[in-house]
Amino acid sequence: MSSGENAETWLDKGAEAYAEMRIAEAGQNFEKAVAADPHSARAHLCLGVTLFFQYQNGIGEALNEMDLAGERHRLTREQWQARAERRRAQIAEQNAGNAANAEAHLRRAVECETDNQPSIEYLAALYYAVLDPVTEHTARPDDAKLWYARLLEINPQHPFANYMCGVIDYQRAFAMIRSNAGFPRPLTDENRRLSIRAKVGPLLSESARHFLRSLEIDPNSIHAMSYLMFVKRDQAYITETEDEVVRDRAEADALEQKVCKILEANAKASGQPWPPCNTASITFVSVARRPTGVKPPVPGFPPDARLTVPLAPPPPPSPPSSARRAHPDDD
Repeated sequence: MSSGENAETWLDKGAEAYAEMRIAEAGQNFEKAVAADPHSARAHLCLGVTLFFQYQNGIGEALNEMDLAGERHRLTREQWQARAERRRAQIAEQNAGNAANAEAHLRRAVECETDNQPSIEYLAALYYAVLDPVTEHTARPDDAKLWYARLLEINPQHPFANYMCGVIDYQRAFAMIRSNAGFPRPLTDENRRLSIRAKVGPLLSESARHFLRSLEIDPNSIHAMSYLMFVKRDQAYITETEDEVVRDRAEADALEQKVCKILEANAKASGQPWPPCNTASITFVSVARRPTGVKPPVPGFPPDARLTVPLAPPPPPSPPSSARRAHPDDD
């Protein structure tokens, strides 16, 4: 390596290429930075984030191919199954390639600087982003939560970690409740209710605690409010007394109204029509879901840019006028 071609030189070249979306070139420069200084947390972080971007991009291409509106109606069962198999194969390939390599370098960055928040942020986000090829759900939520909890040890005011801990706990509770036979019909068997409450109750309580903490840090976070609303509705489903059911549903309704007021204020401030749909319930669902075919934002370049790993969208609420209002539909 010639004079001047040290780790900082390769990092600068890689940053320039990354900013211009020459991702392969950026990765090559960051690999050279790691080779020049294997103990540089920044070099491992930059290479890890570049690989993380390539992982997200590869998975995004596979998933967006299946997200085309009305696509399923134009395909035979055999064609649909063949495309699903290709998608699963691509997810498995990305997991074994870019995801595994990104994990190795992000973990090495944390080893070099144990309290480096950007490295931990991206490592946690990577674990949350990795998908199971079969279910296409988050494959490593426990690892993600472990590292988000580590962020909270370093910085209790972290703007994102409490939210994500709440999301991970709620998604686990969400799956457990909706695997219950007969959901969303009310639980009339007290033994079943007690069994479900014992399994899911602590997860919902811990999830609510994280969302409340997130709202202390950002009182206007509609993402945290939306999730807390779903937590309250699920707590109403498994709670012990009718008084608690009434209380939890009332708290959920109040949170929904608050979210809608914030959205209305934001729409009016930006000159957008309100409501954008024909009913408030449809408006709320449209905000909760990510639009079909829209890719999440690209992570910002570390360590100078702020983290922009996308927030996980809340599951959609059930229509307010329905008798099933207290129990969100399973997707």
